[in-house]
Amino acid sequence: MLALVWVVVGFALSTLLPAAGVTSVAGLTMTCLGFTLWTFLGLLTLPTLSRQASYAIDGMVLQSGASPQVLQQTVKAFDVLQDDEPRRSALIETIFHPVPSVHNRCSPTPGSAPIAWHAARITLFVSWACMGMLVRAVHCNVGRPELWVMLPTD
Repeated sequence: MLALVWVVVGFALSTLLPAAGVTSVAGLTMTCLGFTLWTFLGLLTLPTLSRQASYAIDGMVLQSGASPQVLQQTVKAFDVLQDDEPRRSALIETIFHPVPSVHNRCSPTPGSAPIAWHAARITLFVSWACMGMLVRAVHCNVGRPELWVMLPTD
């Protein structure tokens, strides 16, 4: 729901920009540019919510009786399918990665941020409906058309 709301609100706000609109090519171009900036803003803020959701899900999996070793093996296998970056700097992860690194998931520290599982990635997918141009340009999707709809996920 957060992804859908983010996209709809962003597109609506983009149509209100000067020279923007949906009734001319020039206006639509300005709307598209504004929406691209809005989507980029989402890519900077929404990953934090997604990471918190991953930590919460890990906790629920362990509480349901799963083995910590099996969970770690699974997390490592998914990481190989995604970025294959088992360890990242805190700054890079904070800005660009909605899924915590394997290293950080060894000792999850759930925060107080609201939980919105994969809000950033789903926002990219839903942004296609509003002519979002970033879905194929984010670092994890460039040159990988099999991932343009949705990345493998935890």
